[in-house]
Amino acid sequence: MELPGKLIAAGFNGVAQKPIAFINGTMHENAFALWATKLVAAFAIAKGVRDEDAADWIDQLEKADAEGRFGFVSVPVLTTATADSTSS
Repeated sequence: MELPGKLIAAGFNGVAQKPIAFINGTMHENAFALWATKLVAAFAIAKGVRDEDAADWIDQLEKADAEGRFGFVSVPVLTTATADSTSS
């Protein structure tokens, strides 16, 4: 990934990255998966995907959820670094 190199080039120290994986096995109101699918559908529509196709995709996911076949995995990466306190 580019971010660690950019941080080092900017004078940061102790650059580290840690993946934080999680899975949602259902699409309930408090699940990231539900809102991520809505966000992806809206993005796809904005890029030219037909509304009907996006709605069909969400319907397929909801059906898979109802049948116990749904799973959503996300692996965001936490990047940390320390600013050099001696430079100004």
